[in-house]
Amino acid sequence: MYRAVKNTKHLKMVMFLCAQARPWWDHNANQMWDGKIGMWPIGQFQPAARASVNRPRGAPVWHNEKVNKDRYRALLLEKVIPSIKEKWPRQSWNDNRVVIRIQQDGAKAHITPDDAEFQQGVEQLEVEDKILLYTQTANSPDTNIN
Repeated sequence: MYRAVKNTKHLKMVMFLCAQARPWWDHNANQMWDGKIGMWPIGQFQPAARASVNRPRGAPVWHNEKVNKDRYRALLLEKVIPSIKEKWPRQSWNDNRVVIRIQQDGAKAHITPDDAEFQQGVEQLEVEDKILLYTQTANSPDTNIN
């Protein structure tokens, strides 16, 4: 996609929610599982209200959305957890001893592990004993894997 800007300091920023796991050998599929679960942009395209030198009126323009606790909870329940259920290796998923831990940092928009609405959503997705939510401790490098 071509972007026309006069100065590189005015590039449009896009926020993403990324979910990944540690890669490991999947014995059932006899291949390496890459650990890629998903990456979702937070925002939407809206038609441009006015024409400019770079685009006509009505062209799709990206607009970021603010993330609060309700939006973050919805992203976890609608995007992240269903993707984990779909992409997690079946042999490990069916093992009752395996517990998947979603680790988040301490941002204000993130929810607490004992959030009641999140627990209800996890129960509706039927993964209450399989997926747990953890908050990273302050100044911990545990989630700095990218």
